[in-house]
Amino acid sequence: MMHVSANREDVADIGRMLDTPWPALDRLVADVVDARRRIAEVQAEEARLLADAVGLVADRTALLRQEAQQRGSSPLRSSDADLPLREVALELGMAMRASDRGVQRRMSEAYLLTTLFPRTHASWADGEIDASHAWAIARAGAVLRTSEDRARFETLALETARTESPSRMTQAAKAIAATIDPAAFDDAVHRATDERSVRLFDLDDGMARLIADLPAPIAYAIYDSLTTRARTIVDRTDTDTDTDTSKDACGEPRRARGDDADTVVTSRSADAERRTLAQVRADVFGDLLLTAAPSTTATGAGLDAIRARIQVTVPALTLAGDPAGGPAMLAGHGPIDPA
Repeated sequence: MMHVSANREDVADIGRMLDTPWPALDRLVADVVDARRRIAEVQAEEARLLADAVGLVADRTALLRQEAQQRGSSPLRSSDADLPLREVALELGMAMRASDRGVQRRMSEAYLLTTLFPRTHASWADGEIDASHAWAIARAGAVLRTSEDRARFETLALETARTESPSRMTQAAKAIAATIDPAAFDDAVHRATDERSVRLFDLDDGMARLIADLPAPIAYAIYDSLTTRARTIVDRTDTDTDTDTSKDACGEPRRARGDDADTVVTSRSADAERRTLAQVRADVFGDLLLTAAPSTTATGAGLDAIRARIQVTVPALTLAGDPAGGPAMLAGHGPIDPA
């Protein structure tokens, strides 16, 4: 997918670039591109202001420390040292209608972007890339430890950002960073792996949400296994429905004999027929965790034989033990630890 961007000089030529037989459409596309350029310019300016807020906090904190020294009092307590940050975040949060913590996070990211990747910020301000591209570059490149590596990464990432969609840019930026400094990428992966966890959140109407943070290959394999099992159950249910013996030759429901003659016999998979793939996937997930078998999905006989499948691409040099070969790539996710 080609990402269309333009700076001020390019916008006037968009119509000629497209050269369609529909002039009104050409003008519309040119206007949209111009609007996106102006939006990018304003967004980049906001990021610069949020980065300036970090400098404001640093200056205010330094002033408080200096005043404490002049008074001969003890060094600032941590709570007092954090006061400028809390004050700035509170004021900005009220103005932006955002939480204090959300503002602090945005200040930190903006400072990182403008100081470590100034060319990316400039390209964003010129409308050459979108906000999603800029943040993808900054977040992926944050693991790099030297200015030389960051400069090399930024050059390659900006070239990619001018032709890639934001969704593809995230994976591409991570892959570029992992190739430039494999050790830094491995360290980041190991730190993230140490944070793996399972959390439970209450929802309304008798529901709850279970969230698991896992290494990407394991998470993708689990999801693939659940999806494959769920599809097998749904497909078999559809087959059972086509040959439903609970109906007579005319398609009318069969009725039980004897004392329960008024009882309508329904297919054993009637409930399953009404389940969506997402619902079956959730049912299988619960069954497997609680019983180690898809017990409530009676129509899914033979599900134990199903194996999860994921696609991982590992460069030949990496397989040979050379980290310069680049990272292993998990399809649909991006770079992972080749180990």
